[in-house]
Amino acid sequence: MFRYACVTIMVLLGAAALAQSGTPLPTRSANLPSGQYKIQGTVVNAVTGHPIARALVELHLEGRRAVLTGAEGEFVFEKLPEEGAMISARRPGFLEKNTMVDVQAGKIVVKLVPECIISGTVVDSEGEPIENAAIEALVSRMNDGRMALVQTHSPMRDRTDEDGNFRMGGLGPGKYYVSVTPGPAAQRQLGGQPKAATQTYPAVVFYPSANDVASATPLDLVAGQHARLQFSLPLLPAFRLSGTVSGIAAFKHLSNPALLDAAERQLFGAARWDTQSGAFEFPAVPAGTYTIQVYAKTEDDRPAWVRQSITVNRDVTGVKVALVVGATIPVTVRKELGPTPQPSHCEGGFPARDGKMIDCSKVAAIISLVPVGVRQMQFSAEPDSDDPASLTVQGVMPGKYRLDVSPMVVAYVSTARSGSTDLLREELIVPAGGDVPPIEVVLRDDGATVKMHVRSDVSKPAYILLLPQSAPLRQPRMLDVDASGEREFGGLAPGEYAILAFDSMEGIEFRNPDFLARYLSKAAQVTLAASTTTGVSVEVIHREE
Repeated sequence: MFRYACVTIMVLLGAAALAQSGTPLPTRSANLPSGQYKIQGTVVNAVTGHPIARALVELHLEGRRAVLTGAEGEFVFEKLPEEGAMISARRPGFLEKNTMVDVQAGKIVVKLVPECIISGTVVDSEGEPIENAAIEALVSRMNDGRMALVQTHSPMRDRTDEDGNFRMGGLGPGKYYVSVTPGPAAQRQLGGQPKAATQTYPAVVFYPSANDVASATPLDLVAGQHARLQFSLPLLPAFRLSGTVSGIAAFKHLSNPALLDAAERQLFGAARWDTQSGAFEFPAVPAGTYTIQVYAKTEDDRPAWVRQSITVNRDVTGVKVALVVGATIPVTVRKELGPTPQPSHCEGGFPARDGKMIDCSKVAAIISLVPVGVRQMQFSAEPDSDDPASLTVQGVMPGKYRLDVSPMVVAYVSTARSGSTDLLREELIVPAGGDVPPIEVVLRDDGATVKMHVRSDVSKPAYILLLPQSAPLRQPRMLDVDASGEREFGGLAPGEYAILAFDSMEGIEFRNPDFLARYLSKAAQVTLAASTTTGVSVEVIHREE
């Protein structure tokens, strides 16, 4: 499988980032000269409170320093400058902890959470071990503003040994769904040539014996828990699936054909694959509906692929699939800015498809197409000339996408369109083999400012969620508010907003309209105008209620 443009930009904003996250910033003191500060503390078990000896504690400040904790979990770093610092602590059997600290904070306590472990055995119906079966654990996590089941480990790493045993460590507390994917292991275990196979194991089994995650039994693990599982896989009728990928002479770097399930999990690779004729064969496939997937590149390095659904309930031969070159979408960024635009905080650059770094000053905005509702890679626009306003997104698979724009100046996205599609309100539909109108983005810096007062009967920090109502596909803004209850924020696109305030952002699905609908009756509604400041008062929502 090829690695296509999937750009994640990590921008460190120093003190500004710490302020937004709610982490206290270091305060200046005249008592000690620079270089005479120290950080001292103790590493303890978060569950028992007992000190942890020989934990590795690292200080990330003007380089890296490291020490091992003493018998009582104690550590100290001396001769430090008057700055905030990052402390990381780890010890086998515990989850690593990273935390920001103030060199004037006095003694600190770092709490390490004991790891959870899932181990077990995979056997067949006769008790014989199944070797090299892939084990996957899914846990509910926030993903792009929605709660979703995500992988904790790579299935390539967690596989059964020759005795059918597996072990997954380094897991945090949570609700896990564990599955076994025998894949090619099934054919080897059954013996004989692939063409002769008449039985095989299920494509995937969720604990204890379910065909999908909806029917599975989850594991609710608390810190330090070790869960032991037993999987017994029955034999099922096996069917042969074969066919041809047409026109492959025009492509290079072809991937082995693979079968995916509805969750885009790769279940089987073709046992026979002729890159000259395009013929492929899967000899032992259980009944089910799958997606055939093949990746390739054209001679001029444009990505191409095929993803075709097929149902198997008998031997299926003569399947015809054709590679399609991914869509190339031109992107134009126009800036309508004042006389003194402010640059963004992007420093250095970001990686392109070929691994080279792109200078932030060479692009007007970082633009990505993010797939909606599927676990595919995102596609990022890259310069196709020396003009920073001219970009191109290449190799976009058929599907539905949301546009993400990060301007390289302090500005907001005024408009974003592809033909008649308003990308601030609608997803972009990329048809199979069809043309997509160019994407046109307009940036402006006459943003609106909102001055918010958060009403609460508790003097503690709150968290604000700004939801654009007139352009629902704009990125929501998340802000923290100190105990004073006052927060001002500028550079917003003019329009209508719903403003929610929470006492905790944990579990808030800010991109899930169904989730937010239950709170909108308590939102403050405000209309913001360009280059103006608007005040609004909002009541805190207490999540425990």
